[in-house]
Amino acid sequence: RRDLGAPRRARPDGWASQELSGVGLAVDGTMQLVPLIVYFLSQNLCQQEFVVKLVPEKFRGWIPAIAALLSFVIASKYQSANAGKATDGLIGKPAPDFEITLAGKATSLQELVKEKSLPMIIDLYRNF
Repeated sequence: RRDLGAPRRARPDGWASQELSGVGLAVDGTMQLVPLIVYFLSQNLCQQEFVVKLVPEKFRGWIPAIAALLSFVIASKYQSANAGKATDGLIGKPAPDFEITLAGKATSLQELVKEKSLPMIIDLYRNF
């Protein structure tokens, strides 16, 4: 685990930003808002005169929820497909080297890999 007291270093080679730039954070935030936007837009649409004449009132109440659910499913599929494309570009490339502190000992990732000489899985996550 990373020592929380240590200052963060910027990646000079831009490893993560180059590989994930087109698909990463920008798409994540937008795709999560799609169902909410669809819900409110369809709620507005259900109040329009032509919809009131065509659709019975008991069904009009369900249209925003159904539209939001459908948009959520479609947005999730789209986001999953793009996430797969982003990670495919990383497979087979060497991991970036960074400083970490384990059990009070400062080391780098590459040194740790050489020391253990075993396959490793490192799980990096975003903490909001």
